[in-house]
Amino acid sequence: MQIRTENKNNFFTENTLKHRLKNYLISQGWNFDIINKANHGLYIVANRSDEKWVIIISGHKSNNFIEYFVSAIGSAVHIMDNPVQKYSIVLPDTTPFQNLWKRLSAVAKRRTRMSALFISCDGDVVETI
Repeated sequence: MQIRTENKNNFFTENTLKHRLKNYLISQGWNFDIINKANHGLYIVANRSDEKWVIIISGHKSNNFIEYFVSAIGSAVHIMDNPVQKYSIVLPDTTPFQNLWKRLSAVAKRRTRMSALFISCDGDVVETI
């Protein structure tokens, strides 16, 4: 499977996903810091009241859906350091990514407290557990 790109609305780039996620977080009242780790890509640490949320945006440059997805999961697992904190990965809202997320074990999602944030080409953000 290849990740398709769109000329004007290429929402698969790390910068575009980051920009749309930042807009979403601001609209939901989150404060955040963006952290760039060479080995683990880009992630955002968001805070709102007593809530803390770590959101991973994969820096993987693969054109393969599965490699991109596995890279995002791996990056998240590598930075997890709090067993009760919420973690999410950011994915383009496409059928292949939706299917990969659905196939990920519910036990793994529950134990890691991980969700997926699907971002559409229109900038809509939907969290899926």
